[in-house]
Amino acid sequence: MSSSKLSNPPAGPQHGTRHAGPEETVLYALQFLTGEQAADLTHHFEHCAECLRELAQVEGDLAVCAF
Repeated sequence: MSSSKLSNPPAGPQHGTRHAGPEETVLYALQFLTGEQAADLTHHFEHCAECLRELAQVEGDLAVCAF
C-alpha cells in the first residue's frame, strides 16, 4: 500500500478520519505497514470502536492460524 491515508469513506465528523479497510487491517495486524501508515491506523483504532472490533477479529483469526 503506497498511501498512508486510510482508504474507506469518511467515518463522519469525529476526528476527521476514515475507516480502515480490510486489507489495511490485516497488514496492520501482521505489522507489514510503514511507520507512518501504522501510526495513522493506531490513532484511528484508538478512536473508532468499529475498526477496533474488526482488528480484534483479524488478530483472533491470525492466532487460530498459528496453531
